[in-house]
Amino acid sequence: LIALFDAEEDDPAVVLANDMSTQYPLQPHPVLILGAILTRQGQTEEAIRHIERALKIAPNFAEAWVHHGIALIGRTDYRQALESFAEAQKHCSTNKIDLQIKRGIGRAYSGLYRQPEAIEIYKEILSSDPADAVSRVALAVALRRNGDGQQSVIELSKVVAQQPDMALGYLELAESQVTLGEAEKALASIRKSIACSIDDPHAHLLLGRLLSDRGESAGAEQAFKKSLELDPDNTQAQFFLEAMD
Repeated sequence: LIALFDAEEDDPAVVLANDMSTQYPLQPHPVLILGAILTRQGQTEEAIRHIERALKIAPNFAEAWVHHGIALIGRTDYRQALESFAEAQKHCSTNKIDLQIKRGIGRAYSGLYRQPEAIEIYKEILSSDPADAVSRVALAVALRRNGDGQQSVIELSKVVAQQPDMALGYLELAESQVTLGEAEKALASIRKSIACSIDDPHAHLLLGRLLSDRGESAGAEQAFKKSLELDPDNTQAQFFLEAMD
């Protein structure tokens, strides 16, 4: 079950988790996996319901508290997420869970606009594992939100040099380059992001904005339409398309 979840094989993982939760109703792991999958799919409220069911079975289950915090971040309930991560810390017994807790705390701090604290958390993580690309991207985002676009670009340049197929790295690099007024560099970065992963609506939205700023209306319209196709609830893409009419 865990292997299916880690491989993001959600459909077979859901089937197996449901079977296991029926067969072993007092085991928290299958219910937790269901909740984690729902979080990944954006079904936040249903995810929280499943995770809280796992916590009723096992109140000291650190991993469940971590996923509870992550789901609450999806609901933008950052303060309660910090409380869940604090509970996870009380019961944490492995380095893997400790890393997940720290990443979660960093995300919650960033969501609360407490960027200096988020930056310190991510620096602490990276001091132990400089190759942690996920945490370095998060550090770069916090730096940008804290007004340090230049250092954000430096950190993200390290990420894409280390992982040249990481779409998120290029996407955030483009965002940081935009804040520095480096439109041409941002355009090159966002195109690399889309080349790595064509299914990110935010990447197509940013591509559309950059092309629109260059006066390339046809390309911008195509990018906005692609963004809206991937995310029909994308109000920003809809706004830009309507503005072009």
